[in-house]
Amino acid sequence: MFDSQPYEIFDPEHTWKRKTVTNFYTKKLQVKIFEKGICVYDSPDLDTIRNYCEEQINTLWDEVLRFENPHRYYVDLSKALWDLKEKLLQEQALK
Repeated sequence: MFDSQPYEIFDPEHTWKRKTVTNFYTKKLQVKIFEKGICVYDSPDLDTIRNYCEEQINTLWDEVLRFENPHRYYVDLSKALWDLKEKLLQEQALK
């Protein structure tokens, strides 16, 4: 889905590093698999999964894919995702 609304992202380790992006594509990554203990997800066949994985790997930079001294793959987070991550980490720490 194409989105032209400005969206701020930031480095999760260096939170002062921020960037506002525009004209980008979004894709929902979270898919419900179980609901109340019952599987509600129809898994695609293995060929579909393999093809999807190959397509996604082909989007990565060569520097990230090399085996010797690979470049770190940076992932910036939205504020909502950062908050969710922190909440889950704090809940886990309390257990």
